[in-house]
Amino acid sequence: MNKIILIVHPVILFLLGWLISISPIAFGSESFKYYNFVVNYNVIPIYLLGLIGFCIGVYLISYLFSNFREPEKIEFYNYKNIVVFIAVFSFIVFLSIIHVYGGIPIFNVLSGDKNISYINDIQAATGGGRFGLFLLLVFSLIILLPGLFVNKKNNPIVFFVILFLCILYVIYSGKRQMLFVLFTYTFTYLIIFYYRTKNSYAMMTIFKIGCVFGCIIVFWFVYVGLVRTNTTMTISTVFQPIVQYASLPFMNLTNIFDFAKFNFDSNSFHSLFSFVLSDTPYIIRHVILNDSFSVNMPLIEPTAPSTVFGMVFWLFGFSGVFCFLFLVGMLVSFIYQKALVSRNSSYISMYSLCAWPLLSIHTYNHFISFMFFILPLLMIICGRFVFLNLKLKVDV
Repeated sequence: MNKIILIVHPVILFLLGWLISISPIAFGSESFKYYNFVVNYNVIPIYLLGLIGFCIGVYLISYLFSNFREPEKIEFYNYKNIVVFIAVFSFIVFLSIIHVYGGIPIFNVLSGDKNISYINDIQAATGGGRFGLFLLLVFSLIILLPGLFVNKKNNPIVFFVILFLCILYVIYSGKRQMLFVLFTYTFTYLIIFYYRTKNSYAMMTIFKIGCVFGCIIVFWFVYVGLVRTNTTMTISTVFQPIVQYASLPFMNLTNIFDFAKFNFDSNSFHSLFSFVLSDTPYIIRHVILNDSFSVNMPLIEPTAPSTVFGMVFWLFGFSGVFCFLFLVGMLVSFIYQKALVSRNSSYISMYSLCAWPLLSIHTYNHFISFMFFILPLLMIICGRFVFLNLKLKVDV
């Protein structure tokens, strides 16, 4: 049982994402030819510094928790009525915005009616309005979903209805990564919960089911990626979408490295504010601040991210990469250690939320993402106080 819990350890998750991030170096990419890109191995120290900084931060906190008390019994809450309300409200919002696409986005992409750029543009245009509200409601359901599963007093029908809605909504979003968010959050939560309750049978069952569903989701990811690029699935092309997914951020990071010496605004207070405000809602960045703190990086492909390291390196250099990942490592490790011992079940939710940002470092820096990390984290914290005041605590 102790070995299974290691699969959700922060260093393991980060290392998996880190290996994917450097996969274009090992396997090459069709994008290299398309963009006439030449691999610059001078960028490797950025990856190494980030990995080292993260690991030091994680193990520093782990050492401080090494003599911590035995795990306490978990406090749990019966929030079925709240979930039902969110589900009904989310479905109303779902119906009200479906005309924006005129159908299900991912099916439109697969059928060739629309490309992914159209989907991205529509979502960006509505990100601060209806679609932003919809995304928050989806995250709310994902966060509350595992609790419905482990609460023995809950009606299982409610769980399966919410699960169906979550799957429907993540497909509707047109974003493959939302499926990974749903999977990694639920899997991590259940593994830690059954580890805490010393239910080795349930823990092993979740592990086996997770492996099966993980393979199915990866296959779906590969299939959609091949359809997007009009590529036939063969043995030689099956891993192409995964490497392709990491190659554009890798190329962007390389270009940032090459031009960083021309960024005369780096390591300044302006850079710090730009970094903090980089992923705040549209109305804050463009309307209130009038793009005063926007970050313009030299990207080979402007529509692609630049890994977890890109913006940090552009604004703060090598030292910034090390310090940022060191702080992330400390934060994630603290939440992880609390998830393993605290009676507050919110820590399990908070760490489960960290799972996808750790795995997706090859593409995104979700740790500064308002919609994918910061706001859901605040929702979990606020939800804890709401449940306490409503006196919803139950035994599980």
